Amino acid sequence: METVILIVLGVLLVLWLLRRRPRAVGKSRSLLRALRIRRFRPWDHEAELVRLCHGDKALTERLISHELERSPGMSRPGAALAAATRLRHDKQR
Repeated sequence: METVILIVLGVLLVLWLLRRRPRAVGKSRSLLRALRIRRFRPWDHEAELVRLCHGDKALTERLISHELERSPGMSRPGAALAAATRLRHDKQR
């Protein structure tokens, strides 16, 4: 009786171990791709602001100029980010 239980447990353990193994090359590649450290790619905040302004570049320039006037030490990408954030916040109200 004990030997039957040990055999059943052994078979279950082998089946469990086989299921844990990656089945296809595609799956293992996607797993490796998911585990890679991703490099930071800076977002183009000015292009995002143009998109939020529906392509109106004059409005985009005015919004960036306004943010630069509010904070003179701010960089242009920082001003574009601040303007996009402010525009999104205003649209939510």
